[in-house]
Amino acid sequence: DKTIEYLDSLGGSGARYIRAVRSWLRAELGEEYVQEEWAELRTVSARQNNALDCGVFVCFNTLAVMRGLPPETAFQAEDMPRARRMVAAVLLNGGFSGPFEF
Repeated sequence: DKTIEYLDSLGGSGARYIRAVRSWLRAELGEEYVQEEWAELRTVSARQNNALDCGVFVCFNTLAVMRGLPPETAFQAEDMPRARRMVAAVLLNGGFSGPFEF
């Protein structure tokens, strides 16, 4: 899709990370990289209320985007205890199939 999407559950701007991604793309693609062809999406994430849930927010932001849901409203900080159990269940189950399929 030629998009760079940045989500930050702590509310940062991500400007330096977007620059880093563009730099990597430039190095990786060489002459095939055309900056104007790459859109920057500033998708809003739900906000986490601690410094411990970053990884769970990454997983659930990704899941929301993959399902076409707005991450800002697909889940909230209050959902993290259940979200952690879901991540553990998927890892223990070996994937998104079987008794833990959702």
